[in-house]
Parts: sequence; structure tokens; C-alpha cells
Amino acid sequence: GSYGQSCCLIEDGERCVRPAGNASFSKRVQKSISQKKLKLDIDKSVRHLYICDFHKNFIQSVRNKRKRKT
Repeated sequence: GSYGQSCCLIEDGERCVRPAGNASFSKRVQKSISQKKLKLDIDKSVRHLYICDFHKNFIQSVRNKRKRKT
């Protein structure tokens, strides 16, 4: 599993140090990142694609912003 691994994302040039959860960086996630022009990138040096819960929720909330009218 992803035990002991940290999130594979780089946010605004800084590697995320949060522990990776069981969510993985999928093509869909990648698409929403580029569509929304988020300052998120994947660390090419890591051999896994697991992201932390914080970024998983962050990406999901960004993706869902259109549906919810606040």
C-alpha cells in the first residue's frame, strides 16, 4: 500500500509533505488541475501516484464549484 509515502503533488513549487491517502492521481484529476489552472504539479521523482486527503478534497471542491450556487 501507500504506507509511509507522502503526497506526490507539488503545490506552487513546494513538495507536499502530508501523508498520502488511498486516493490516486488520475487522468481526471490531472484534467481538472489543468482546466482550473491550479498551481499543482506531480513530482516526477516519486514512483507512486497517491495524493493526500487534503489535496483530494481540494481538487474535488474545485471541480464541484460550478454545481453549487452559494
